[in-house]
Amino acid sequence: MATVHGKIRRTALALVLLSILSASTAQEPLYLGGAAPGKVINLDVGAKMPGYRPALGSGGFAAPPVPQAMVLDPGRLVHQAEEYSAQATMACERALDHQQQSQQLAWSAQNSSIGAQLSAASARESAASANVSLGYVLAARDRSALQLEQSTQALNETRLLQDMTAGHLQAALELKNQTQLLRDQVAALHSSASMLLDSATRQTANNEDLQGILKRLDDVERRLKDLEEAKKPAP
Repeated sequence: MATVHGKIRRTALALVLLSILSASTAQEPLYLGGAAPGKVINLDVGAKMPGYRPALGSGGFAAPPVPQAMVLDPGRLVHQAEEYSAQATMACERALDHQQQSQQLAWSAQNSSIGAQLSAASARESAASANVSLGYVLAARDRSALQLEQSTQALNETRLLQDMTAGHLQAALELKNQTQLLRDQVAALHSSASMLLDSATRQTANNEDLQGILKRLDDVERRLKDLEEAKKPAP
């Protein structure tokens, strides 16, 4: 991390220096007149408007159109370069912060992606479980429908048996009534038979008495005949 920071800082400083050196819009450098080769002073660092034609003085100097404070004061140039370097360092630090934030966001996005993948896997598992549960529910519904049909059939059979039982109970009640009627008739017949038996018994006794009377009458008639025969005179 320190190596990357140092490289970025050096690169920013070089860019600042290059921007300072190329601040002028001039296309060609201006040199002092009468100078020895290798000792010319490049005035390219000064700002020059397009179409500017320098007016050389008697000493061979061309006054720039804009005051060149930094050319006359190198310390100010260094100070401004340090300011630019500090700004570049701050920009580098902000870039590093942004990079760290980007990395954190990337990690967060990666974690979110992993979480999303896990959620998707969980959702697929939940969907599979839901499908299995739906199959169980459908099977349970079919079983419930079958049980309901069987219960309905059993209820109909029970009602039929109740109707048949009610019919049997009615028939049994009628048989009971008929049996009671027959019992009453039998009791009446027994009573009539007893009365007839008593009457027959009394009639038999009367017949015996009558026969006894008839026998006595026969005896009396025979005696009367005997008496009449006895009363008749002898011849």
